[in-house]
Amino acid sequence: MASSTQAKTADDFLTEAEALLAKKGNEQEVIRLLNQARAIHQSGKAYFYRGIAKYALGDKEGAIPDYSQSIAINPHNAKAYNNRGVAKAKLEDYQRAIADYNVAIAINPLFEEAYSNRGNAKFDLGAKRSACCNNKQAVSLGNKSTAQWLQSKDGAWYCDMP
Repeated sequence: MASSTQAKTADDFLTEAEALLAKKGNEQEVIRLLNQARAIHQSGKAYFYRGIAKYALGDKEGAIPDYSQSIAINPHNAKAYNNRGVAKAKLEDYQRAIADYNVAIAINPLFEEAYSNRGNAKFDLGAKRSACCNNKQAVSLGNKSTAQWLQSKDGAWYCDMP
């Protein structure tokens, strides 16, 4: 971290924002720090974190362009595709969300969260069999929350586990 007599670098702002992002309630300060980082250097990480902060503040529509900019800078960021898909799904744009999850999975075939999210979006579109296959894949990769949901007969639907 830069001392008070040195000018802060973009990485200094990113490090500070990343530490604050882990704690709820700091999203506005995170956005301020990331805007300062972006003013120094266009960083995919800054856009990605700002998307997270905007989403946490309830600004799903505002998060999408930040995730898109992060992807433009680093097209191999599976988490950015996944998070953009989550924002789209919350806006009920399930087809485009699934397209983002597909890219996230193509980049990282072991990304269990993307399988689970894709399964949820497919379920919301009424494709229950395909949703079940995606959620089973998420479970096989270690997604415990999906495993609990699939095994709960109290949920909206039930998948028999192999």
